[in-house]
Amino acid sequence: MKSKLLIALVLLALPGTADAGVSYYIGATLEIMCTLNLETRIGRDKCDGYLTAVADMGQGKLFCFPKRINSNDLTPIFLGYAAGASSAELGKPAPTVIINAFKQAFPCEGEQ
Repeated sequence: MKSKLLIALVLLALPGTADAGVSYYIGATLEIMCTLNLETRIGRDKCDGYLTAVADMGQGKLFCFPKRINSNDLTPIFLGYAAGASSAELGKPAPTVIINAFKQAFPCEGEQ
């Protein structure tokens, strides 16, 4: 647990990965922040912020949540997907991994 905490603190202090001038976290970094979010509440704002922003952006367009889902449900959905994802998948930008997690869990009608 101490090593995860140390890794998270270092990751939180670093800027995201840069690609063509855009700064973002990768899926693996977000997975660590969200895991610590559940265990210690460290990284809570970044984890919740990423998941909620992508959920708001993609709902009804990229994935279709049921009516009875709330922001507290997003972290377990993402972590469940991340647990089975390849290292290549988790190396992608965090928003891409979140979209893939939500699409897998809640595909829109006709996309299953």
